[in-house]
Amino acid sequence: MNLIRPLFHSILSAIEQNAFKVNQQNPNNLNILNDLILHPSLFIPYLSIELKNALCFNIIFFLIFILSFPQNILPSLICDEWMTIWLFILCFLNISLVLPKILMIWKLNLLGIDEDRMNLSRGLWLFVRCNAFTLNSQISKVIFGLHLFGLLRLCHLNSEACDNNLLYLYTAICLSFVLRVLFSLIRFQRTFSQSNLEKEEGLSLKQLNGLKVEELQKGFREKFHGQDFCSICLEEFKEAEKIRVIECPGKHIYHVGCIDKWFVSKKTCPNCNYKIRNININCF
Repeated sequence: MNLIRPLFHSILSAIEQNAFKVNQQNPNNLNILNDLILHPSLFIPYLSIELKNALCFNIIFFLIFILSFPQNILPSLICDEWMTIWLFILCFLNISLVLPKILMIWKLNLLGIDEDRMNLSRGLWLFVRCNAFTLNSQISKVIFGLHLFGLLRLCHLNSEACDNNLLYLYTAICLSFVLRVLFSLIRFQRTFSQSNLEKEEGLSLKQLNGLKVEELQKGFREKFHGQDFCSICLEEFKEAEKIRVIECPGKHIYHVGCIDKWFVSKKTCPNCNYKIRNININCF
């Protein structure tokens, strides 16, 4: 027992290191993903749900392979040899994606939406270049092509030579693929709509009015760790000026007018990129 536990942890560690090792020679074109990576608070939940939905399909194919395929292999060969090979390869590829998807879902959960935007974007950039994501993408492309082949082949099957249960199975697989693609496209359009991107980029008026405002008093430099000028307009602070205090680790301060213009399009502190969240907004 003492030897099994360290061996088990070593195996898990080796799998994790290889799965999330960043491939420096990754040939994938990341230009399309770059815009999504810049919106981590939208992209992470979207990607997580997509991976979970895809994992459900992978598991369903595993069940089909275990429960249905062995007993239907002869009727399937009589019906159509190509569809038999198609179903076998499809089941095998879906089964091979179960472990990578479980690992990727676990890794996404570790990123955490509450981190600042810069760290999240960097984490996503590494995530989409790791071996697990690359493997999943490559196999998914093959699966996509196989589904297209199945749709075309389904139209040319001889219904008289095929068992009705097989026809129902082939049809269900092909239709589920079409529906899944349609729902994924709809979710993508809704998630990354212009209104959501704008909402994700800046603070609302209610959130903006909830940020802390102070009037600078004598000795404010000591209170705010030596900050003597606004890093946006580069003008020195003066006593009795109105400033906004950002609830970030550095307690950075800015002129109200300067930072309000910034927050129209951003949710982060200009100095440290700390993401402004509702839990840090003080309403008076």
